[in-house]
Amino acid sequence: MTTARDQIKREELRAMMGDDPDAWLNARLAEAARPQADAGFAVETNRIVLLDAEGKVERLPLMHKYDAAAAIYDRLIREPGWRAVAG
Repeated sequence: MTTARDQIKREELRAMMGDDPDAWLNARLAEAARPQADAGFAVETNRIVLLDAEGKVERLPLMHKYDAAAAIYDRLIREPGWRAVAG
């Protein structure tokens, strides 16, 4: 999250969205115990974290990737000051 906060400040972004790093780490740690995590590249579900310039963090629950995309899109519509930046 520190890297994301630094990038928000450096690039003067209003917010950043991405995979929940805690979910990713927990899935990697659990791979030995179970062959497939419930979020990430190998499955159809994901957990997303939203971080805004004021430091507010919102973790979305486990959801289908299509639903995650819709949630991100809805947030972009509700927050007109946000701009999309790929990278």
